[in-house]
Amino acid sequence: AKLVITVGQPEPFSGESLVCVGAFTTYSTLSTHSVNWTLKDSNGAVVDSSATATNTYNYTFSTVGDFTLSVSGPNICANQVRNITVQPVLTAPIFDTPETIICPNVPYEFKILDPEPNSEYEWEIVNGNFIGNATGSEVNVTFLGDGSIKVRRIQLSPEGCSSPFTTT
Repeated sequence: AKLVITVGQPEPFSGESLVCVGAFTTYSTLSTHSVNWTLKDSNGAVVDSSATATNTYNYTFSTVGDFTLSVSGPNICANQVRNITVQPVLTAPIFDTPETIICPNVPYEFKILDPEPNSEYEWEIVNGNFIGNATGSEVNVTFLGDGSIKVRRIQLSPEGCSSPFTTT
């Protein structure tokens, strides 16, 4: 009697483990093998599966929660899994306004109330100029006339999570 043993190949793959809801994500195996991709939610229910002719899997997460993504296929070792956490959209920041009536060409400071750690703030201005940076929890600006200023929070990790803009 002869026993034939086939040794499976590990199939590691790359891609984000921490993503934001609504993010388009790409996962790729390090080889060029055709693999089956299976995405499951925290209850083990299959959310999406794909047998591709390539080594790439794309998915847009529309639900917050914890997921597992696995690859399988002929001669591929079992349990090739990546745990993925999908975070919610960030809430829009609140900032103070120095005045309700703004004079042209006079500097004004706007700042975030209770800035969040692990965050950057991106400001945009209409009909005005920044004095210095347009990022940070505080900015100095001048207006040329009637205008507006808005800000959004961008999370540094995971990258790509941001809030909607808050506008005055």
